[in-house]
Amino acid sequence: MLILVLSVQFDLFPTSRRPIGLFEAFAFLVTVENGLAAPMDVGAFLDGMRTWLWHIALPAVTLGTYFTALITRLTRSGMIEELGQPYVRAARAKGLPESLIQYKHALQNTLIPIVTVLGLQLGTLIGGAVITEAVFSWPGLGTLVIDSINVRDWPLIQGSLIVIGTGFVLINIFVDALYAYLNPRVVH
Repeated sequence: MLILVLSVQFDLFPTSRRPIGLFEAFAFLVTVENGLAAPMDVGAFLDGMRTWLWHIALPAVTLGTYFTALITRLTRSGMIEELGQPYVRAARAKGLPESLIQYKHALQNTLIPIVTVLGLQLGTLIGGAVITEAVFSWPGLGTLVIDSINVRDWPLIQGSLIVIGTGFVLINIFVDALYAYLNPRVVH
């Protein structure tokens, strides 16, 4: 629907592909001349960034809409549950400001399940954006895995799965470290 309305009907965004990647946009900043790195035109960098952002807008909205709704629902239900707890009533009885109660006490206790779901969803995005990559004709890890399965390129399949698995592990390690930061009692 985004392509149909925003790209075809109103011609605001490109329908597919991308002429420049993020790393190519940053490559405009530095060039090598006579073996030395020399600064390049900042205007070329800004044009590259603008083009990159213009091309990534629709895929980002497509991937982010579902996850945003999921996290919003989870946050809302968690906050409603936490605000009904006895410690919140005690904090209100002490006369603490409502913003302190909501953000320092209730939200901090709500963040643990939110961080868990965010970690799982980020892991899914590493290799699970195959449909979005196919619809927008974007090169990505999911499309690479599907294409390599179709041509039976076993080393590429194995390498891609190792990258996806490593991404999952690193995200889970980061989530566990974030647990310890949000609630030090989790460590014990």
